[in-house]
Amino acid sequence: FGQINGFATEAIAPGSHVNFTLEFTAPATAPSFETATYRVTSTDPDTPTVDVVLAGSSGVPRINTTMENGGVFGNVCVGQSKTLNLVIQSVGDCPVSVNTIAFAGGSGQFSLAPDQTLPAVLSPGDSLNVAVTLAPTVLGAQSDTIVIGSTDAANPTVNVPISGETLPPGLSYVLENGGAFGATCRFHIKSLDLVLNNTGQCPLHVSNIVQTAGPVAFAPSSVVSFPLVVAPGASLEVP
Repeated sequence: FGQINGFATEAIAPGSHVNFTLEFTAPATAPSFETATYRVTSTDPDTPTVDVVLAGSSGVPRINTTMENGGVFGNVCVGQSKTLNLVIQSVGDCPVSVNTIAFAGGSGQFSLAPDQTLPAVLSPGDSLNVAVTLAPTVLGAQSDTIVIGSTDAANPTVNVPISGETLPPGLSYVLENGGAFGATCRFHIKSLDLVLNNTGQCPLHVSNIVQTAGPVAFAPSSVVSFPLVVAPGASLEVP
């Protein structure tokens, strides 16, 4: 504690006043609560001394993180992507500097929005929004941890876990009449329908259907353009 304008003997006329300015400089160690007492001595016969009690505390920077949907991306298929938002908020009494945002090194299938400029200084109440995207190229469980480094004295490093999964498509088929064409007269054509079913939770991509054995008498009845895409839970009839 200290005074900006020095204290000196002042004569105060009846009904008047004199202003003195006090200041508080927060100590380097935080958090801290400080008190001080200033005594005013005057010619007031009833109260020749008056004690003025001062109190102040050092504010601290703090951050709070909120990950959309708890950081759970759910099922995201290969070739698709999903983005969730990470919010970093300054909840302390003083500005906080967010210095680094990085992945700990998990599945390697997550990415951060490329437009983050760090360090980012957040005033109390301000927030920083960070887009986190899962765009898998492989099947299986996906997980990682976002590591945030800041000037938060209590938590200079904050870990935010994220997870998702990439499920495979599932192929099953139904061939009319069990694939039995029966007796077919010479130069006559008989057709059976082949139905492809996707029993999985991600799109099924059929790149080709070729004959690998048997006489050339068997062939598709029409030209099929590949690749074929069968949505999850859907079916596709191949003539």
